[in-house]
Amino acid sequence: IILILTLSIGFGSGKFGGDSSSAERPKEGSTGNQDPQGDIPEFSVSERAEALEKYVRSISKDSAALENAGSSQSQALNWILRDDALALNPADPSQTIRISQRYALASLWFESPETWKEEVNWLKGDECFWFGVTCGDDKRTVVELNLSGNKLQGSLPSEIALLDKLISLDMSDNDLSGDIPEAFWSLSELRVLQLRENKLTGSIPSTVSNLKSIERIVMDENEMGGNLPTEFGLLQNLQELTLFSNNFDGSIPSEFGKIESLGIFDLDINSLTGN
Repeated sequence: IILILTLSIGFGSGKFGGDSSSAERPKEGSTGNQDPQGDIPEFSVSERAEALEKYVRSISKDSAALENAGSSQSQALNWILRDDALALNPADPSQTIRISQRYALASLWFESPETWKEEVNWLKGDECFWFGVTCGDDKRTVVELNLSGNKLQGSLPSEIALLDKLISLDMSDNDLSGDIPEAFWSLSELRVLQLRENKLTGSIPSTVSNLKSIERIVMDENEMGGNLPTEFGLLQNLQELTLFSNNFDGSIPSEFGKIESLGIFDLDINSLTGN
């Protein structure tokens, strides 16, 4: 076991949506999204927009931000309604997951689109082919998001938690600031969380225990602080916890000793006290 505790005492293609090549031409003004059995309603353009906005508002992790015209969430909603070429149907259960994913990713994009180093395919076509996005074997569900070293700025939008099948999230070496949204700690299938070398603040809440699949948490070189929650001891799959060069204080909970899988444990350069 590698135990690093230099403590400062006093211290990573399918086609989706309606098929535009269908032999039967949809009626004018209609999205044409209707299944062969007629179970899925066929919307006019205005009806689809109304239903789509209602759906996005129902899943939003930050309803207050949606009311702010300048927020990344509000801009993402406007893109979904007006500019998304896929024109997905919110009444089709097979398409709602993609609406959720596209809204979540667009919310991240609109935080600082002018600063990104790489932006290949973003907001164009299938989200599984956007730079840094990896989908699973079903070729539709986002399971990895890697935008490390991509010059992202702004804050982490809560909507990222809509990507609830995420296995790996890496936004290291960017210029992200603000607190990690509470919703992030609900990603129960997440195995790798890497946010090192940003300007993130706030503390790690007791709800870190919801990350039941987590294996690596790497958040060194930020500006986070507060006490380390005892609930870390419930993360029995955790293999690495790297939090060096932050502002954590208080004592180190004895519950860390219950994590038998923990092999890398680095709390150097903090304000921790005790033995």
